[in-house]
Amino acid sequence: MSIYSRPNDTGENPVTYLQHNLRVDRSALDYERITRTFFAISLERDGVILYSRCNFSARARAAIHCFDLTYPQEEKRAWDAVVTRISLSLRPLEG
Repeated sequence: MSIYSRPNDTGENPVTYLQHNLRVDRSALDYERITRTFFAISLERDGVILYSRCNFSARARAAIHCFDLTYPQEEKRAWDAVVTRISLSLRPLEG
C-alpha cells in the first residue's frame, strides 16, 4: 500500500491526469470510475489486483491525494470492504 500526495501545478483533473499518466491501455482495466473530484481504477495482472484512487481538490492547483493498493486476486472478496473503506476515508486537504 502506498499513500501519497503530489503537486498539481498544471491544474489537472481526473480525466486529464489519467490521459497523461495511465501506463496501461484503458481496455486492460477491470474497474474504472471517474468523477469530477476523483478517479478509481483497478486491474488484475498475473494473479494480483492493482487498485488506485486519486482525489482532486476543488481548489485550482491544490495537491492530488492518492493511494495504491496491491493484493492477491484470490483474496479479492476479503479486500473489497477494506478498499471501499479506505476509498471513502481519503479526502483532499481543503484550506
